[in-house]
Amino acid sequence: PSLAAQKQFDYALECLSREDPSLRITQEADTGQTVLGGMGELHLEITLDRLKTQYKVDTDMGKLQVAYREIATSVCSIDEKFERKLGDKTHTIHLNMTLAVQEGLGSSVVEWSKDKESIEQFASIKPQLRRAVEQAIMSGLQSGPVLGYPVLDSRITIHSVQIGRGCSMPMLTAGAMNITKILLKQTDIRLAEPVMAVEIIAEEDVITAVLQDLTRRRGEVDYTQDRSTDEGVGLAVLRGTV
Repeated sequence: PSLAAQKQFDYALECLSREDPSLRITQEADTGQTVLGGMGELHLEITLDRLKTQYKVDTDMGKLQVAYREIATSVCSIDEKFERKLGDKTHTIHLNMTLAVQEGLGSSVVEWSKDKESIEQFASIKPQLRRAVEQAIMSGLQSGPVLGYPVLDSRITIHSVQIGRGCSMPMLTAGAMNITKILLKQTDIRLAEPVMAVEIIAEEDVITAVLQDLTRRRGEVDYTQDRSTDEGVGLAVLRGTV
């Protein structure tokens, strides 16, 4: 797009994000595409329509994708050595770590073991190398083994790490990521779908059709409540998740 069109596009997104906190806007560094995240297909279609009609920005929307996540369902440990030879130098990293499930944690975390033996071993590792190992493990968790979505609700504890003499930073990062991928493949991982709490108020004569539609979408109804008006109009309230 032209510079003027790009400025108008950025301004429109800034205004929309201020008005609608549930609209998430990110940039794909590799492709340069702008990715919009919302509460569903209708939400994104309305946003696209506002871009065209209210802000006069002509945009092309790609195929909608569901924001799945991957969640570990079992504890798993790994004691793995990564070794690569480049030229006449051998780069190695040896990691011993455990993945534990912590339901409701949200984003996964990486921590260092508090065992006395582990603390003594970690003391010999430079802080920048420790940060590089942590970041590499977190990067490995951003792409799960099922469909490549981020892995949530996981707590990875590093028990020991041995870095070979002369191991370069890129190979250290690649090694820690590779070992993390192996750990995830050995763990039971399930796919998690986004869930929304809903409250629907409808007339009694259509409530059956609404229930059927929720069931078709694999929704769960927590309860129904009668809310008839003084004028005799029969209303019902449905609350559940979908």
